[in-house]
Amino acid sequence: MSIDSTDAPGEAAAESPGEPSPRPVVKMSSGGKIAGITVTLLCALLMFATTAVGNDSWFPFAPMRMFATAANPNGIIEILRVEAVNENGQRMLLSQENSGIRWAEVDGQRDAMAEDPELVKTLADAYAHHGPKKPALIAVEILVSNYYLENGSLTGRCETVLAASWYVGEPPPPTDGSLSPTSCERGLTSTW
Repeated sequence: MSIDSTDAPGEAAAESPGEPSPRPVVKMSSGGKIAGITVTLLCALLMFATTAVGNDSWFPFAPMRMFATAANPNGIIEILRVEAVNENGQRMLLSQENSGIRWAEVDGQRDAMAEDPELVKTLADAYAHHGPKKPALIAVEILVSNYYLENGSLTGRCETVLAASWYVGEPPPPTDGSLSPTSCERGLTSTW
């Protein structure tokens, strides 16, 4: 009797040389399934429950609310800018491009910088590190311009306050009217 080379029904095909053997399917135990579903449901429950009361520090179990709110249409919009004066007397805006410091980092440390001028000096140090051949800074001022709104539109009223500063010696006078610490002209065009 001759033996047929085709596989009999129900038998696995022979593996070809060089092909990896298929991995066996591992089934999860009932306890593992219950544990996985329980953890998933617990995480989902925490995310939904903390949506109403959570804040950014609870992320990912609360929504990121940083930019999720709108300004009061009859309130104030704050625009922060950082100005510096170099040793040649030139006043300039500090930006991420010329200092490597992001606006959010400055804004987040504004209160601490108001209490400790040495923290403001770190902006001058970052500027020097970012461009070592540039003239050294002798003053750094963190300014906040408050733009007043009425029915969601600018009223034209603006006040600028000095939030924090660092100086080598006495504060230098502004050299350009548009960059005066009391001017609001630069606030909306600041490139932080």
